[in-house]
Amino acid sequence: GGNFSSAFVNLSQSFVTTMPLLGMIIKNGSSTVEVTKALKDATKLFKADMSRLATYGFDFSDPNPPSYLTRDEWNMLRKMYDEGTIQAIVNLDLGAKLQQDLGSTVKGKVSDKTAGAIAKGLEASSFMFGSVEQINRIAAALATYRLATKSTENLRRFQKFSESTLFAQEEMTPELAARMMVYKTQFLIGKENRPVWFRGPVGNVATQFLS
Repeated sequence: GGNFSSAFVNLSQSFVTTMPLLGMIIKNGSSTVEVTKALKDATKLFKADMSRLATYGFDFSDPNPPSYLTRDEWNMLRKMYDEGTIQAIVNLDLGAKLQQDLGSTVKGKVSDKTAGAIAKGLEASSFMFGSVEQINRIAAALATYRLATKSTENLRRFQKFSESTLFAQEEMTPELAARMMVYKTQFLIGKENRPVWFRGPVGNVATQFLS
């Protein structure tokens, strides 16, 4: 947390993973345009607001879409947020462990108010990294969804790609394609399911952007 350089490095994820992989699947050059547009739209969804500290600047509670997204796009993003697909992994890690770990560490040593302040401080320290990761995930989902709805040929290409993934047995839809590409480009490894050799100070740093 608090490492701004890591956040800026993480910002490259859309260009080094999402854009090339979508380009390999679609092949007509439109993926570059769609990822760039999706990044712009994902950034518009972000607000550096203290009331959104725990969600890294994002709020998907409003059922009405912003002007730059269609209702179908917004509904897709809201669903993926609720299920955790486009939430930052650091957010899921903190949500699962922060209060439990903090409570066991400071129980009986400081007041509940102080413990709450420490928890808020930890959330704030990861705000920039979590925000950037969430932008990357939203952009991957949005760009893929738009490509998949453009033509049946694009959807067929995503179906073909899925044959080597855990989605092979499912009927391809634009929403499923979006979910698949978030998993393939942004990955889904957190503290709870990280391999043993990814842990510890050396493994954690070496595999930072594989998680």
